[in-house]
Amino acid sequence: RFRSQLMAMVRSLALALLTFCPGAASMGLVSSRKNLPLGATGMNLSFAAVGTSRIRFTISLDKLTWIGFGLNLANETSMDGDGTGSDIVTCADGKIERHWVTEDNITRGSLDGLFEASCMHVNGVTTMTFQRALAANGKEQIEVMPGMKQMVIFAHGEPGATVVVEHHHEEDDQGGLLLDFADSGLAAPAPAKVAVHANAAAPTSAASAAAVLSALCLSVSASTVGA
Repeated sequence: RFRSQLMAMVRSLALALLTFCPGAASMGLVSSRKNLPLGATGMNLSFAAVGTSRIRFTISLDKLTWIGFGLNLANETSMDGDGTGSDIVTCADGKIERHWVTEDNITRGSLDGLFEASCMHVNGVTTMTFQRALAANGKEQIEVMPGMKQMVIFAHGEPGATVVVEHHHEEDDQGGLLLDFADSGLAAPAPAKVAVHANAAAPTSAASAAAVLSALCLSVSASTVGA
């Protein structure tokens, strides 16, 4: 129980940092990568910057089935962002849709915030391509944060299932990876290790909390300049 409370505090602090520090999520420039394997799923990811404010994703799989790809703020593989929600785009039956997924709900699919989006099932290959803004537009989107590792999640259906249906996922048809879109570095998902000091005083007011966030912003700025 303590660990779940601690993780909730860390996630809240991360969200506050992104809100309080203008440009904190834009510490790096989006790099480009082609055919990056997504775990053992057989899915491949390509991405590249589109101007300075957008990113283009292409996800492919050598099967005719539905595929899904998304982002969340968890630090271990979780399809619902470990309770905080996931921003997921799916390709199914020739249609591409964006969903906000939580433990209790999946929003109705839309094209909100997607540009030049396509979903194709051709010659035994399923390919999903779309552009989106780096910034999040509202609470039901996740920001792309080059310069920081963030969780990407992915899944696909059984061969021939081009319409999304609920089924028991195996280890080779879903997964998650920590990915930095600035340097393309990958790491195996693992719980965050946070040092907790028993004698550390917690902020007791909005002013003291703001001071903590301000200090974090300065640390972020210093590390960015020194990178």
